[in-house]
Amino acid sequence: MSSGQEVGDIFAYGSGPATALLRSPTVIIATIALWGMNIQLFRKFGIDHVRVLTGGSPQSEDDKEQKLGEKEESSTDANEMTSGKCFLLAGILFALLNLVTNIWMNIFNGTTITAILIYYAIILTAIIVPFRCTQWIRNGAKVFLHRGKELFIPRCACVTGRAPIPVPFIDVFFADGMCSLSKVRSPSTT
Repeated sequence: MSSGQEVGDIFAYGSGPATALLRSPTVIIATIALWGMNIQLFRKFGIDHVRVLTGGSPQSEDDKEQKLGEKEESSTDANEMTSGKCFLLAGILFALLNLVTNIWMNIFNGTTITAILIYYAIILTAIIVPFRCTQWIRNGAKVFLHRGKELFIPRCACVTGRAPIPVPFIDVFFADGMCSLSKVRSPSTT
């Protein structure tokens, strides 16, 4: 089946090829879970993943002790991104995706595209409403959007007219992840 034919089938009613639209949110959910695994591994090996990924400067011993004291004081802070929160979020998102698509498609006989749009609307509403428990998601979304913006800003002197800006590791890491997500496609059927 060619990609042009599949696009026609994606917007069809019912299951089958129409569920190809479910791949995108499923991959995003898997990415969140994998990021949770990354956080867990970084912490296990004692890597300051926040500093590495944001390109922060090395801290002096005084700064480290001050940050440690602040971290202990804010250990009850709900804004810190942890592996457990990422795993929980991925589980909730996956369960919600299945619930919304099954209810919309099987009970209301709706289309897959509408089910996905309803799912995204529910997720965006839950993130936008300023609950304290979802602040860490909003913080992560800001970082994600900022990194996405950085990838689309030209860094070469021929476009900007200034010296090239060094590319931080986080941009390479982010671009690699986006390339990996872009390779998700359905198996071809003949």
